[in-house]
Parts: sequence; C-alpha cells; structure tokens
Amino acid sequence: AASFARAKLATPEYRAQLRAIGQAGIDVRLRADDRLPGLDLGGTVGLNGRAGSASTATRRAADAEGYLWQVDLSLSFPWGLRAENARLRQARLALTAEETRLQLIEQTILVQVRAAHRTLVT
Repeated sequence: AASFARAKLATPEYRAQLRAIGQAGIDVRLRADDRLPGLDLGGTVGLNGRAGSASTATRRAADAEGYLWQVDLSLSFPWGLRAENARLRQARLALTAEETRLQLIEQTILVQVRAAHRTLVT
C-alpha cells in the first residue's frame, strides 16, 4: 500500500489528472452558479466642463458644479434554464469522465507496482 501511494505521487500523469479533476469541479460549481439569479451594482462618475477654453476647464475641474453621478442596480433571473441546465449536465459529465480517467491511471499504476513487487520477490 505504501509503495502504491508513493508510485501514484511520483507519476506526473496522476498528478496532472488530479489537477484536471479539480478544474472540472470548479467548472461544475460555476455552471451551477449560472442557474442562480444575479444582482449587479454599477456606477459612473463624469465631469462636464462649462468653460469656454480647455485651460479654464482644467482649472475648474475640482468644482462640484460639473460632476455627474450615476448608480444603477440590476437584478436578473434566468428564464427557462434550458441552456444553463445543459451546460451543468455537460460539466458534470466531464467531471465523471475525468474521475474515470483517474481510476484507469490508478489501475495502471497498481498493475505496475504489483509487477515490480513480484519481480523483486522472485
């Protein structure tokens, strides 16, 4: 068991597959979040010059008379969720495929460790 654990950690393909599974898990969480309502807050600040020349407008830039403020709040609800549900199913399927690939890599490593152990014992 200890040799199998060391062999797994020493195999670059196994470590890369663990990272791929982590990325696929992030993708599943992201696709699940796409199905939730969203609330966005935005804002803008502007400055209008009321002077006849650029130099006068620059000097008066700190005056509060020329400022424009805007704040907006946007609430969005997903409608129908067909595309979002399809993307979530695809992400879950990709995660399952990555996990299956990891099991195949583990089986290959286990066979190699057993063969090496048998050779050593022989």
